[in-house]
Amino acid sequence: MSHLLARLSSAIALLAGLAQAHAEVLTVPGSGNPEYVLRVLAKAFNAQSGEHRVEVPPSSGTAGALRDVEQGVALLGRVGRPLKDAEQKRGLKYLPLGRDAVVFVGGAGVSAP
Repeated sequence: MSHLLARLSSAIALLAGLAQAHAEVLTVPGSGNPEYVLRVLAKAFNAQSGEHRVEVPPSSGTAGALRDVEQGVALLGRVGRPLKDAEQKRGLKYLPLGRDAVVFVGGAGVSAP
Protein backbone atom coordinates (compact mmCIF):
# COMPACT_ATOMS: atom_id res chain seq x y z
CA MET A 1 0.00 0.00 0.00
CA SER A 2 2.79 2.44 0.85
CA HIS A 3 4.36 1.75 -2.58
CA LEU A 4 1.10 2.74 -4.27
CA LEU A 5 0.80 5.90 -2.16
CA ALA A 6 4.37 6.87 -2.99
CA ARG A 7 3.71 6.31 -6.70
CA LEU A 8 0.50 8.34 -6.62
CA SER A 9 2.14 11.11 -4.63
CA SER A 10 5.03 11.30 -7.10
CA ALA A 11 2.61 11.45 -10.02
CA ILE A 12 0.62 14.29 -8.43
CA ALA A 13 3.81 16.20 -7.63
CA LEU A 14 5.02 15.77 -11.22
CA LEU A 15 1.70 16.84 -12.69
CA ALA A 16 1.46 19.80 -10.36
CA GLY A 17 4.89 20.84 -11.57
CA LEU A 18 3.72 20.58 -15.17
CA ALA A 19 0.71 22.71 -14.32
CA GLN A 20 2.77 25.66 -13.12
CA ALA A 21 2.79 27.28 -16.56
CA HIS A 22 -1.02 27.17 -16.69
CA ALA A 23 -2.25 27.71 -13.15
CA GLU A 24 -1.26 27.50 -9.53
CA VAL A 25 -4.14 25.08 -8.85
CA LEU A 26 -4.24 21.65 -10.46
CA THR A 27 -7.82 20.38 -10.48
CA VAL A 28 -8.28 16.65 -11.12
CA PRO A 29 -11.94 15.96 -12.09
CA GLY A 30 -13.47 12.60 -12.89
CA SER A 31 -14.31 9.17 -11.58
CA GLY A 32 -15.32 8.55 -8.00
CA ASN A 33 -13.25 5.33 -7.76
CA PRO A 34 -9.91 7.00 -6.87
CA GLU A 35 -11.47 10.10 -5.29
CA TYR A 36 -10.78 9.32 -1.63
CA VAL A 37 -7.17 8.24 -2.10
CA LEU A 38 -6.40 11.22 -4.33
CA ARG A 39 -7.96 13.62 -1.82
CA VAL A 40 -5.72 12.22 0.91
CA LEU A 41 -2.67 12.58 -1.35
CA ALA A 42 -3.70 16.08 -2.42
CA LYS A 43 -4.08 17.11 1.23
CA ALA A 44 -0.56 15.84 2.00
CA PHE A 45 0.87 17.54 -1.10
CA ASN A 46 -0.91 20.82 -0.34
CA ALA A 47 0.43 20.80 3.24
CA GLN A 48 3.99 20.70 1.88
CA SER A 49 3.63 22.97 -1.14
CA GLY A 50 3.32 26.69 -0.66
CA GLU A 51 3.22 27.51 -4.34
CA HIS A 52 0.93 24.92 -5.94
CA ARG A 53 -2.30 23.24 -4.87
CA VAL A 54 -4.08 20.10 -6.02
CA GLU A 55 -7.89 19.95 -5.82
CA VAL A 56 -9.98 16.81 -6.21
CA PRO A 57 -13.62 17.82 -6.81
CA PRO A 58 -16.60 15.48 -6.31
CA SER A 59 -17.06 12.81 -8.95
CA SER A 60 -18.14 13.83 -12.44
CA GLY A 61 -17.51 10.29 -13.71
CA THR A 62 -15.06 9.06 -16.29
CA ALA A 63 -17.06 10.86 -18.97
CA GLY A 64 -16.67 14.14 -17.07
CA ALA A 65 -12.90 13.65 -16.81
CA LEU A 66 -12.56 12.93 -20.52
CA ARG A 67 -14.76 15.89 -21.44
CA ASP A 68 -12.87 18.32 -19.20
CA VAL A 69 -9.46 17.21 -20.49
CA GLU A 70 -10.54 17.32 -24.15
CA GLN A 71 -12.08 20.77 -23.74
CA GLY A 72 -8.97 22.10 -21.98
CA VAL A 73 -10.83 22.72 -18.70
CA ALA A 74 -8.43 20.33 -16.89
CA LEU A 75 -4.89 19.15 -17.57
CA LEU A 76 -5.68 15.65 -16.36
CA GLY A 77 -8.62 13.65 -15.10
CA ARG A 78 -9.27 10.54 -13.09
CA VAL A 79 -10.89 7.61 -14.88
CA GLY A 80 -12.23 4.29 -13.70
CA ARG A 81 -11.20 2.25 -16.74
CA PRO A 82 -8.61 2.10 -19.53
CA LEU A 83 -9.28 4.36 -22.50
CA LYS A 84 -11.15 3.02 -25.50
CA ASP A 85 -9.47 3.02 -28.92
CA ALA A 86 -11.60 5.94 -30.10
CA GLU A 87 -10.58 7.99 -27.03
CA GLN A 88 -6.91 7.25 -27.63
CA LYS A 89 -7.28 8.27 -31.27
CA ARG A 90 -8.51 11.67 -30.06
CA GLY A 91 -5.12 12.18 -28.41
CA LEU A 92 -5.98 11.23 -24.84
CA LYS A 93 -3.35 9.33 -22.83
CA TYR A 94 -3.89 6.85 -20.00
CA LEU A 95 -1.48 6.25 -17.11
CA PRO A 96 -2.64 3.55 -14.67
CA LEU A 97 -1.61 4.30 -11.09
CA GLY A 98 -3.35 1.44 -9.29
CA ARG A 99 -6.39 -0.81 -9.14
CA ASP A 100 -9.35 -0.98 -6.80
CA ALA A 101 -10.42 -4.30 -5.37
CA VAL A 102 -14.10 -5.18 -5.69
CA VAL A 103 -15.47 -7.26 -2.84
CA PHE A 104 -18.95 -8.62 -2.13
CA VAL A 105 -19.78 -9.14 1.55
CA GLY A 106 -22.75 -10.96 3.02
CA GLY A 107 -23.99 -11.14 6.58
CA ALA A 108 -24.21 -14.31 8.68
CA GLY A 109 -27.81 -14.82 7.53
CA VAL A 110 -26.84 -15.11 3.87
CA SER A 111 -26.39 -18.66 2.67
CA ALA A 112 -24.10 -19.64 -0.21
CA PRO A 113 -25.71 -21.28 -3.26
